[in-house]
Amino acid sequence: MTLKKRLIICLSAVLACLLFACGGGEGGKEDPVHIGVSGVELSETSYSMVVGDSLLLKAVITPSDATDQTVNWDSSEESVAVVSSSGLVSAVGKGTCVITASVDGKSARCTITVQDKTIAVESIVLSEDTLLLGIDDTATLIATIRPENATEREITWTSSNPEIATVSDQGEVVALQEGICTVTVSAGGKSAECVVTVSRNVIPVKEVILSETSLTLKEGESYTLTATVTPADATERTVTWKSGNPDVATVSDEGKIEAVHTGTCIITASAGGKVSECMITVTSETIAVEQITLSATSLSLKLGDSRTLTATVIPSDATDSQVTWSSSDPSVATVSDQGEVTAVRAGNCTITATAGGKSAACTVTVSTQEIPVERITLSSTSLSLKEGDSHKLTATVTPSDATDSQVTWSSSDPSVATVSDQGEVTAVRAGNCTITATAGGKSAACTVTVSAKEIPVERITLSSTSLSLKEGDSHRLTATVTPSDATDSQVTWSSSDPSVATVSDQGEVTAVRAGNCTITATAGGKSAACTVRVQGAGGVDAGIGSWEDSDEDYGGTVN
Repeated sequence: MTLKKRLIICLSAVLACLLFACGGGEGGKEDPVHIGVSGVELSETSYSMVVGDSLLLKAVITPSDATDQTVNWDSSEESVAVVSSSGLVSAVGKGTCVITASVDGKSARCTITVQDKTIAVESIVLSEDTLLLGIDDTATLIATIRPENATEREITWTSSNPEIATVSDQGEVVALQEGICTVTVSAGGKSAECVVTVSRNVIPVKEVILSETSLTLKEGESYTLTATVTPADATERTVTWKSGNPDVATVSDEGKIEAVHTGTCIITASAGGKVSECMITVTSETIAVEQITLSATSLSLKLGDSRTLTATVIPSDATDSQVTWSSSDPSVATVSDQGEVTAVRAGNCTITATAGGKSAACTVTVSTQEIPVERITLSSTSLSLKEGDSHKLTATVTPSDATDSQVTWSSSDPSVATVSDQGEVTAVRAGNCTITATAGGKSAACTVTVSAKEIPVERITLSSTSLSLKEGDSHRLTATVTPSDATDSQVTWSSSDPSVATVSDQGEVTAVRAGNCTITATAGGKSAACTVRVQGAGGVDAGIGSWEDSDEDYGGTVN
């Protein structure tokens, strides 16, 4: 190759490189120009917050068209404040931390100061409202601040006349000379007072002794404490009772404690400036779980299907009523905390719901394809029951591995007969109805005939057991059936000799001719009789012996 050709090839290569570098590359596109971040500023550089507060910080990037606009946020102390990816600062605990916003190597900072949330004092209560002391006697007052979690808890004590009685920072009152003064305790803008009377003729209280120094009660329980004041001849023997937290336990003027809510509090008994305490612990009343039931005891699902089971805890106010769910094989079916069962693969498993040591189970069958129900048959297609009787029907689903084999039961008239979820038919009242079992769109029916429960007649009595009538006379007999609600209470009447006397369906006896006969009333297999004597028109019993000489039995009631 000649030198001239070599030079031409080299020049061509250089030219191609220059063209590519100047934008003559693929597609003729130029590389984008990167615009760097020159600075970042925050909407706040320092901020004071209270625990629980939040603040949205905004980062301003310079220049506004900088290529990288992604802000990274960081907190130097997350126990004080945390920051989200959007710049939302949440105050967590008391202290100071720095929130930093960083973009493309540039950053800005905000100092966050977090204070405890202020909880105001609602009231302050003294263990004594009045004190009666002898000269040189001492007594200690106890101040209780409510609520217990109030922020401003610093207590100050003052005496309206320190020459009569002084009070220390711990509430100890010292009597100096006769007179009356007021001791005041203050905290968080609230105050309480105790009137102190100092007298020479005072026998001071040495001690207040409680029958118990600690008690454990259940919610709703009560207990009466006894306070003994010594000496027995102390001047001021009146005991004042107070509760450190009435939301937990209250105490009456007689020392009766009522447990209100789970927690602890101190009950104080004070007299003459002496105080005794009893620690009260209130626990919740434990109500045991008796039973847990599920809305279904078996489920047939296809792959991917879901169904929610409902668990019922009995009693409903059981203490440990939280239900936990589990699957014996999560690879077949899983169950959520809310009882939703999801089919994962073909197979069988058991879903169990547990609460308070009791459990209930549901068998789950997962199939890969739906198997339709072909028919459903019942163990009986007709039933005859009496009121109050029961009969268990059995439903058979064909084929046995049908997907939707869950049987539901219904009654066309529950006022005649009801049916349970297990096919138990109960007769309610006389009548007819149909019990239907349904599964997978197929159904079968059973006709139920309910008859009234038979109540037998025990006896029947008549208003008269003997009658004496003249020809043509009538007399109405009344029959009483016992019991009054007997099933077969219809009374039928008959005469042993209708030529002597007849009887109507209403018990009306009519004398026909002279003679004797028996009228009988019958109901439910029981009967009663009345003997009837008919005299002729002239008052003569033609062809008949005297009434007294008759051998006929004239008894009234016949069983």
